[in-house]
Amino acid sequence: MDRSEKLKTNNAISENDYEQAQLSLEIADRTVEEAATQLEQARLPLSSKTDEGENTTVAQEKEQLARAQYELEQATVKAPANGIVQQLALRPGARGAAIPLRAALVFVDTTQTRISVGIKQNQLRYVQPGQTAEVVLKYYPGMTLKAEVEGILAVTSGGQVQSSGVVEDLTPKQTNAEPYHVVLKITDERVNQHDLPGGAVGQAAIYTDHVGFTHVIRRVMIRMQAWMNYIF
Repeated sequence: MDRSEKLKTNNAISENDYEQAQLSLEIADRTVEEAATQLEQARLPLSSKTDEGENTTVAQEKEQLARAQYELEQATVKAPANGIVQQLALRPGARGAAIPLRAALVFVDTTQTRISVGIKQNQLRYVQPGQTAEVVLKYYPGMTLKAEVEGILAVTSGGQVQSSGVVEDLTPKQTNAEPYHVVLKITDERVNQHDLPGGAVGQAAIYTDHVGFTHVIRRVMIRMQAWMNYIF
């Protein structure tokens, strides 16, 4: 720039050329300043460290990697027990749900099968674990299977109230006395209870200590139902 000033003083260059040289100098100075700023910004991430002395950029990348690995592990579906998946429609890459309110698969546990029978509430008071019972299933028509009472599921949907800001009307639950479910265990050697498919239906008779003289009639009725299973 000093050379341009001398040339301008000696009228060796025009005023316009001098101004162009001065403008070029200002642009070059700004370019140097911007480069210095960018250099300083590039150095900041390298010098920034966490409390443990680790570079912050490296720490952020490690955190993102750990989050991605966790999400990958959660995307792997593992069975809670030995069983099968019924009506498999899920495929690799398919999106299950943004909010998983229900399962994307129907899993059937094949390690054990429970049999329950609905007993009216006014009759449940006579039922006790260990009492003998008989079961007829449509899956085994003509067969009357020996069984015993294993336990009582002493709760129904009428005893459940969902928390909300609205007072729930309990009238339907009071008027409709839902039956309680009694869990039975098949003791008949002809049938393995755990081989029964889920959803098998039938009837059962529990022989309590009450009105024992009617047990003969009930045994005849349930055997009649066993043979009717061949037709209906």
